[in-house]
Parts: sequence; structure tokens; C-alpha cells
Amino acid sequence: MEMTLVDGNMVLVAHQFNPAIIDKHWLIKHGIVTEDDILSGGIYIPHLSRMNTKDFRLTVFPEQLQFSPVNPNECSQEQIRNMLGGIVERLPETPYMAAGINFLWHLTPDVTMQAFTRGLFYQEGKVHEFFDTLDGRYGAYFSREIFGTRLKLDIKPITINIENALTEKLQCSFNYHKDLVSEDKVTEILETIQVWEEAKKTSLQIMERLKGEGEI
Repeated sequence: MEMTLVDGNMVLVAHQFNPAIIDKHWLIKHGIVTEDDILSGGIYIPHLSRMNTKDFRLTVFPEQLQFSPVNPNECSQEQIRNMLGGIVERLPETPYMAAGINFLWHLTPDVTMQAFTRGLFYQEGKVHEFFDTLDGRYGAYFSREIFGTRLKLDIKPITINIENALTEKLQCSFNYHKDLVSEDKVTEILETIQVWEEAKKTSLQIMERLKGEGEI
């Protein structure tokens, strides 16, 4: 059974970011990146800033900033602290509202998706009985407090196109959400960045449990 970390990122939500400010020139000026770090293909317009480096992608909309490591498996907490933390510390006046850490996993079962998800999530009941068919698919939603955040886990089957062939995967979306409620929102964001390694480890542990239950 194949298990893959497809994506990992950190998102900041604010009442208003200014994408026109957070461009490559601003990042170079403040020592967050060097000119040699930046790859081609960036977008810098009033309502969108998108920059690519060999290590991460930075996308800024008016309502959201997203920091995406190119390889979330290898990206360290210290790298995120230096890059994203460096941006936040230089923009303390931004009206930050929330921070989130996200990990997206795909699980490929050795059996049919119907059999796999039925074994994991099917329960006796009228709603489940309605979907108890050969083409039925099942999923789940879980939520709890952890690491000072609200962890939300959404599990559902999806179909993706790989080399012109449709393939079913079990998609597991982890969101560690933190509402920023104190006066010192910059410190709250920096504290949330320090959750990255534990959050990634926890998502892996849950995926291993899910994989183990599916193999029983």
C-alpha cells in the first residue's frame, strides 16, 4: 500500500495583505532571499505576487499568504522560521487573523477503493445502508485540539489522472488552524511555526494508523 505526502504548506490569513509590497525586490532588500535564489516564472501584479525559488513557493493574495516548501519532507522548521518568520517580523502592522499548517497525503490501497473505504468507515445505519453498493465510496471527518491549534482531518476518495489513466486515491487533508487573538499576533505566528515538525510527525503517525487499519 503506497502512502505519499503530496503537499505541505503554511498559510497566513489577514484582513488585507498588500501583494504589491511583498515582491522579489522587497524580499531581497530585507535579506530573506538572494537574487540567485529566485527562479523564473514569477508573477508580480497589484493583486497577486507569486515567487518561486529552488526551495519554496510564496504566493500572496490580498486576503492570504501561502508559503509552500518544494519538498515538505525535507523542509526544516528553521527554514520556515527564517523565511516566513522574516516576512512577518518585517510587516508587524499587517492585520493578521489566522495561521494554518497543512499537509496533504494520498494513500493507494492494494484492493478496490470501495472495499478499502468500506472496511475503514462503514457503519450500520440508514445513511450508510443507502451507499452500501458496489460503487459506494466512504470517508470521514475528525477534529480536535492539539499543539495550541485546531486539527481538522478530512478523508475522502478522489480520482486523479496519472499519465492519461484515472487512478483512485484516498486523500487525507490535515489542517492545523490557529486563530490569532492576542495583541502580539507576530509572536503567535512565530509560535505556530514552531509546531511544524510536530504537526508533520503527527500527520505521519495518523497515516500509519490508517494504513495499518486498512491492512488488517
